[in-house]
Amino acid sequence: MLYAILLSTALFNVAFFFQNMFGWLIFFFPVPLWLFFRRNFYTPAYPPQVAHPEERTLVRVSKGLMGSKSKNYFKYGLLWGALVFGFHFTWTVQLLFTHSHAPWWLCLIAYSILVFYFALSSGLWFVCAGLLKRLLVLCKFRCATSCALFISILGYWWFLDGWVLFPVGLGRGYPFVNPLIPLASYRWFLHLLGIVFGGVVNQAPLDLPLTYVAPVVNRIKNVDAVWKSNPYGVSKRIEESLDKASHSIVLSPESSFLFPLNHYQHLVDRWCNKAPENSHLFIGSLYQAGSHLYQAVFWLHKSLIIKVYVKKHLTPFVEKIPDQWRGITALKEAFLRTGSEFSDVKPAGTADVFDVTPNVRLIPRLCLEFFVYSSRAEFDCYKDPTKTVAIAFFVNDSWFNRYFRTTLVNLTRLKCQLIGLPVVYIGHYGCTLINPCQPV
Repeated sequence: MLYAILLSTALFNVAFFFQNMFGWLIFFFPVPLWLFFRRNFYTPAYPPQVAHPEERTLVRVSKGLMGSKSKNYFKYGLLWGALVFGFHFTWTVQLLFTHSHAPWWLCLIAYSILVFYFALSSGLWFVCAGLLKRLLVLCKFRCATSCALFISILGYWWFLDGWVLFPVGLGRGYPFVNPLIPLASYRWFLHLLGIVFGGVVNQAPLDLPLTYVAPVVNRIKNVDAVWKSNPYGVSKRIEESLDKASHSIVLSPESSFLFPLNHYQHLVDRWCNKAPENSHLFIGSLYQAGSHLYQAVFWLHKSLIIKVYVKKHLTPFVEKIPDQWRGITALKEAFLRTGSEFSDVKPAGTADVFDVTPNVRLIPRLCLEFFVYSSRAEFDCYKDPTKTVAIAFFVNDSWFNRYFRTTLVNLTRLKCQLIGLPVVYIGHYGCTLINPCQPV
């Protein structure tokens, strides 16, 4: 049944790596797995006096419920995970080589450990799916293979989405291999989600006057990056973009200005003078309060810092080392050798939303916290029928390869549909306005 595993992984990988063209192939990756679980079943010798086929099945199951086939399930599941996650985590290889301070051999070891860890989870998934099928057969349940595979897939992706990264911290998941992500490339699928969720859209499509400010896109090692040493060079790039601004709401992504902007009031003055009159600027930058440093978004208007939104959930090992991993020096030096860790303690006076005008409300979110922690219930309290409400999602996607950036955009589309609010995706490679699809 090796061919079934290879075909399933090929369908899964092609659907993810070519989401706009072949995302629909994700529908078919369970089919070879169904054939695998249908055939690869424990069949010990049964007594010759047991003649009835149904009785033979029960004997086989009762003898083999925890039999040696569980080892085969685990091995095939490990292979499935190695092939799927081995391709999926190519984005981490690119990130480690171009943005970390770790030597190349340590980057490869980190990648191998990551793939092996996730492959272990898929091995356990196969074991659980096999045991579930056997139990259903024992209970004389019809369509045991189909039901076992469907239930196990739902359970596995629930585990991946919410719990697989529990060694980093409880309640941490990895949502970027959700099989629904490639389907978010298609409007018919988003319309279908709108029907399933009862029409979550509660306002007209967003049509705000937005201007995107392109940042300095970093493609080289952190230690050599221009923006690490020259705030005025970065400021000049921002001013050049503001010269072309024509709308009253100006947006620039996470890490556009990697210095504490609250210490650069003269640059705030220059930017506001360059921008269109009476405009509102939203700049991804750093915020410093005492000895604490924060990832933040600044709302600037008429040379004033009106409000600051601070990132609540930091990226492990890149922005903050989890407490249980602080004893490993190599983890801190990989990304934080030349800089301080960020704080996730919310400082006093920072904002949760930006009420830009009496009729417009922006809900800022920064990178990982929107993907991993955001849910529909979290945003319900910010919805207001008297206002145009949108999520302003600031992300530094310059760290990722093209395949993973596509994944981020499609996951944003998916969450936009499930939350029922428009999202302004503000990345280093452009700004995209995403409206939820109305049910048809």
